[in-house]
Amino acid sequence: MHTYKASNEPFFWVQPVQTVSKISEGKTGTTVRTYKAEGQLYEQKSYEGTAQGKLLSHRYTFYNAKGNVSGQKVLIDDRNYTDVSIDYDSPYGSQLPTRQLLPKGVEYTYDYYPTGEIKSQTDAKRKTESYVYDALGRVTKVTYPDGTQTVVVYKDDTNDVTVTGPDGVSAERLYNPFGQMLQQQVDDAIYGYGYDDHGDRVESTDAEQATTRYAYDAFGRLVKSTYADGTTDTVAYNAVDRTVTQTDASGYRVREVSDALGRVTSTQEAKNGSFQPLESLAYNHAGMVTSRTDGNGQRMTYDYDALGQMTSVTDPSGQQVSYTYDLAGNVKTVQYPDGQKNVYSYDELGRRTLLEKSSGGTTLNIYDTDGNITRMLTGKSEAITFQYNADGLVTEAAGPDFKTNYTYDNAGRRTSMTDGQGTTSYAYDPANGSLTGLKYPDGTQITYEYNKQSRTGYVLTDASGTSMHVQSKLDSLGQVTQMDVSSGAGTAGVQSVAGASAAVGGSLDRMTFEYAPNGLLKGQSSSRGLSTRFSYNGLDLSGVTVEQGGTALHQFGYERDGNKNIIGRTQNGTTDQFGYDPSNRVASEAAGEKNKTYGYDPNGNRSAEGSGKVFGMENASYGYDSVSRLTHVSGEGKEVGYSYNGDGLLYERTEGGKTTRYYYDEEAKLMAEAEVEGGAAKITYAYVYDLSGQLWARQDKASGQLQYYQLNGHGDVVGLSDSTGKELNSYTYDIWGGPETVKETVPNVLRYAGEYWDDTTGLQYLRARWYDPGTARFMGEDTYQGEISNPQSLNWYAYVANNPLGYVDPSGHEFMPTTKGGIFYTNQKTIIHCERVGMGTCWNEFKAGTIQASTAVANFMIVDDINTLLDPKASTFDKTLAAVGFIPVGKFVKGGKLIIKLTSKEGRYIERSVELSEKNLKAAKALPCNCFTAGTKVQTDEREKNIEDIEVGDKVLSKDEETGEVAYKEVTATFNHETDEIYKIHVGDQTIESTFNHPFWVEGKGWTFVKDLKVGDLLVQSDGNTLKIDSIELEHKQVTVYNMTVDEFHTYFVSDLGIWVHNTNCWGKFSADDLKKLAQADQKDIRKITGNADDAFNFFKEQVSDFKEVSSGVFVGKDANSVTFTYRAASKSGPPTIDVNGISGIRKIKFLED
Repeated sequence: MHTYKASNEPFFWVQPVQTVSKISEGKTGTTVRTYKAEGQLYEQKSYEGTAQGKLLSHRYTFYNAKGNVSGQKVLIDDRNYTDVSIDYDSPYGSQLPTRQLLPKGVEYTYDYYPTGEIKSQTDAKRKTESYVYDALGRVTKVTYPDGTQTVVVYKDDTNDVTVTGPDGVSAERLYNPFGQMLQQQVDDAIYGYGYDDHGDRVESTDAEQATTRYAYDAFGRLVKSTYADGTTDTVAYNAVDRTVTQTDASGYRVREVSDALGRVTSTQEAKNGSFQPLESLAYNHAGMVTSRTDGNGQRMTYDYDALGQMTSVTDPSGQQVSYTYDLAGNVKTVQYPDGQKNVYSYDELGRRTLLEKSSGGTTLNIYDTDGNITRMLTGKSEAITFQYNADGLVTEAAGPDFKTNYTYDNAGRRTSMTDGQGTTSYAYDPANGSLTGLKYPDGTQITYEYNKQSRTGYVLTDASGTSMHVQSKLDSLGQVTQMDVSSGAGTAGVQSVAGASAAVGGSLDRMTFEYAPNGLLKGQSSSRGLSTRFSYNGLDLSGVTVEQGGTALHQFGYERDGNKNIIGRTQNGTTDQFGYDPSNRVASEAAGEKNKTYGYDPNGNRSAEGSGKVFGMENASYGYDSVSRLTHVSGEGKEVGYSYNGDGLLYERTEGGKTTRYYYDEEAKLMAEAEVEGGAAKITYAYVYDLSGQLWARQDKASGQLQYYQLNGHGDVVGLSDSTGKELNSYTYDIWGGPETVKETVPNVLRYAGEYWDDTTGLQYLRARWYDPGTARFMGEDTYQGEISNPQSLNWYAYVANNPLGYVDPSGHEFMPTTKGGIFYTNQKTIIHCERVGMGTCWNEFKAGTIQASTAVANFMIVDDINTLLDPKASTFDKTLAAVGFIPVGKFVKGGKLIIKLTSKEGRYIERSVELSEKNLKAAKALPCNCFTAGTKVQTDEREKNIEDIEVGDKVLSKDEETGEVAYKEVTATFNHETDEIYKIHVGDQTIESTFNHPFWVEGKGWTFVKDLKVGDLLVQSDGNTLKIDSIELEHKQVTVYNMTVDEFHTYFVSDLGIWVHNTNCWGKFSADDLKKLAQADQKDIRKITGNADDAFNFFKEQVSDFKEVSSGVFVGKDANSVTFTYRAASKSGPPTIDVNGISGIRKIKFLED
């Protein structure tokens, strides 16, 4: 609800001075605003409840004489605030910001070309990035502070664009006349795309010539994907029940149910003949999720303040975590269920400077002017320092007991890491940028092999030249169907770090893989007789059978509840049953006569009965380095020492004078281990992984033969056998990972969850931290602080949210579903799927365990920001918007990564710009221009119809703005979309609800956007009369809105009053019909359009194929029909104009200032 205030003469504005928003039942928020005399917002306060309630935010906005925002002051608390000032000194436009001054002396400056495009920007460290454009305003060159460049070449005659990055890698893109990408080529990889007459992409062909085809319904919605192997996924839509049902190639079905506002309220899977809920969501009036109910009916609830900031989360067990915020929106405190509390402090730039824990310990961060942490002080009072290059990449990290240096190439890719162990180097393919190899300090190296689009294998070579080669064959979906493992002796034929290929030595094995139609792995077999078969219930793993020569060695079965918790498990004939508490933590375990129960304290730490065993040393003592890495364990007369490389990965382990060294790839997988004697390393085992990162075997360097890992459904190593099938080792575990039985004839460090186990210390190494299965806790605190919406992730010591049957934590930072089951989608299908549903959904699905995230997530998370630069509309406006939004504008493109730093509002805008220029133009087509809400009446030749009921072919009453003719004209297209902002225009006894940018015809003004309408404006009716606007109010709500296009006149009449509106406000090129009307018109000012100088110039550029500046502020260009358009900038004599010449004299388009 809004309360308005009208100004005095001569400004005549009406503005909302108070807005009361309903957040949920019984909860409201109030925003109070004050304005300058000219109508500009000066002060805004937001309160919980009424204006006498708790103050949530308070800010001031300042303006210069031209009305531009010149500064802002945002209160942090009752003593501190942040203020920003902006100067506008460009001779090329008073609206162009030239300097932005932030607290702590942080300053950004901007320079422009006469046409308004940004010429250069200089950051707080005086590093300058510059831009060059062509005559159409498209970026042709970006020069970075280090002198490297991105160059863009346009060939308009062939619709070809070539982008060459700082590393010299070029991507060539070919477009059709409608701007849709037809082909993209990087090196010898060529990708092709095809479209139908509606502009929908109907096929995609990858670099290996595998084609995926798409089919759409009449509304342009995807209904079928047919992959290169002939398998299909389908999507079905039910408008009545508001459901979207996806069916994969194996017949697995999942559907989403939405409410009337298009919000997903339930996700369900087909099971036992009906749809069973996986998750249900409820929302408040502001559209925020207030509860999340899982498949077992357990409910997590969320509460928010009036600004939409989450104030508490209550889990199904009733434990609550609460949050408070400062006036700038920063999290100020986090209160845990057991009373512990974290307090955060921030500087004027919103950077967290201090963390204080009530349980003890502080962390202090010190930043440079670019916002990089340069110094970190922990509770140990030991400083960790960081240095950075011009791109903001860490070049040195150092502490009291370590120092690591990093170097990078022109694309920002790491080329070396020098730590206490020496230098690790990295090499890349100069043609496409792919990583070709890693070389370790002792000379051991890994080199990689590729087909035209993806990795196919690797070679591990030790310092003496002895190698192991793993090479895969892929099917049309990118699935590994065959994997050959071989060995080589000596350096001949083995690629160097910068090499291209490796020779295959003696064959060790050929493994084959079989998949279900939906990409789930069904089986893996070795030529040595060992095989593993997987069975599924939907996407859930239900069984694993390991056989040797047709004889079953291990059989595992799994039964799950509605929330995917394992409630039943069969292991080689022994059955276990498990129960869970409301928070999905394992609460009971029953196996035969063995019964165990587990309880948890308010913070989620296991507190009741469990194994409680010490699997290593009794009464051990532990030592740590300055960054809390475990460096030594001693007890029972034994001592074990650990050292780490510059990535924080375990490098060497020493016990009793014996040192073992470990080698990792770029994904932190353990690739090999070696014995170190006299400083020389001799590899003992080299590990065999498929392309998804699944461990299958290792090569015993002593015998030269493979040894094979046997795994259960959790990924635990349950057995190890040699190449003849003889059992070497066997293991069983408790549910927390503690060993119950161990039989070994050879050493083996990979155990529970397939991860590193130290038998002496009884600890498991999970990269970032060590885990103790006896206590079910990590030895150190998690540096990743979790998500405030998930209290289970906020416990800094608990292992996998106390659900060890269903989850693993290979990084030591974040738990995820076990590696079997639904995440065995292949890379190619994942890429196709992610492109279709979007990365946000794709990432959430990965975390939920429904898709594989390996290369697809990595590729899609790297935003191709060069497209923003290629968009002439975005290149200037996005940067200007960023400056006006009081945020530091950073670098835009380097190495293909998005490294611009934006606040949320501008970040959403930039994200939209990227989506508009991505390969899928469907998103661009769907972006709305303007619309009305359902129920809006439209006058047709039959009767009044609701706008949502209008169909293509209907005839609506329309008016020619040039001749005044009123006639019924045919509807050529209809549209709808979602919006969260509606203007209510009160006129006569009617209320018309519209989006902000719909043009209404105003007497004396012409076409005017809704946002620019004023109280008292006269709207024109179908009978030629006018009606005065009584009031206008803005309402924030989620709603579906509708629009149409009308043949010939492009207008129609809405409401019972017959108010004249346009069918679009999107600037478009003049059609032949438009030009004909211009020729026939009598009046000089043919069209009057509400807009500013930017609108006018953008409109001009859309009409012409090329243009040039013939004098100051005057630009001339021609369209495809040789019609001349002349743009004249605003001057003392009037607003911007565009003359159209070449039909019948000169006609003029005048832009009225909005």
